[in-house]
Amino acid sequence: MSWGEDSEIREKNRRSGSATRLGWGGIATAFSVGAPLGLVFLRGSATSDGPTPDWIVAELASQGPTYLYLVACLVGLSVLLPWIGRAREEELIELSRTDALTGLANRRHLEERMQQEAARAARSRTSMAVLFIDLDGLREINARDGHLGGDAALCAVAESLRLTCRCTDFAARFGGDEFVVIAPDTDGTSALKLADRIRSTLLMSSLEKRHALPTASVSIGVASLVAPRPSQIRAVLAAADDALATAKARGRDRAVLAVRDRDPAPELYLSRSDWRAFELAREGTDAGA
Repeated sequence: MSWGEDSEIREKNRRSGSATRLGWGGIATAFSVGAPLGLVFLRGSATSDGPTPDWIVAELASQGPTYLYLVACLVGLSVLLPWIGRAREEELIELSRTDALTGLANRRHLEERMQQEAARAARSRTSMAVLFIDLDGLREINARDGHLGGDAALCAVAESLRLTCRCTDFAARFGGDEFVVIAPDTDGTSALKLADRIRSTLLMSSLEKRHALPTASVSIGVASLVAPRPSQIRAVLAAADDALATAKARGRDRAVLAVRDRDPAPELYLSRSDWRAFELAREGTDAGA
């Protein structure tokens, strides 16, 4: 089976008598510098990752326009079509796990990753921190700058997360004006420093682009747990959410760490009320100071 092959081209290739073995890179290089190409064969097998160029690329003797002809045998075509299908399937899966506005992971992807990171932290007996982030005053931004301004503020938060988080961290849009960052191998104190860097990065971005972006700030709740079980993940997330509520109550644009007297043993289930009790205790200490 072939496409684009006619008697004139076949005759030119026969007369030129030159054939070169090229891979995809060689074909791309030749094409970019204007070298005339003849016939490029595609072949593959059920065990290959995708179609690969076969060994014949015959140069054309004429000085006319560059031709790129693809000739595939029936077996090659049977490999090419499933390969295209797999690529399309992978693209659709990626789209289903990505937030359309910010380009971050969506909540579905977040929940999958949280379970994976919790299992890894449990195996290695290391800490895992969760940052619950809320864009301050989105309703006011929408009223002042319109919903496009609100979208720009949300995208600014997402960009701050990309610039600040480590390659091992995982950032996602939780929904609405809320974001979550999972920070592996991170205790509460280190996570609080990360939260402050996120706030500072967003502030600097707002100042640098103040003519194009609305002024934005975030409140962040932080919680961490040593060697959490997958069943404890929601409790850690709830603790970060409670700390976020405290940050909001204290005036916004700040990070609050949900604290406790000591790290609980891995087998101890840490309930939402336990975390809240620790935070309320710290609030009482701060008030008495």
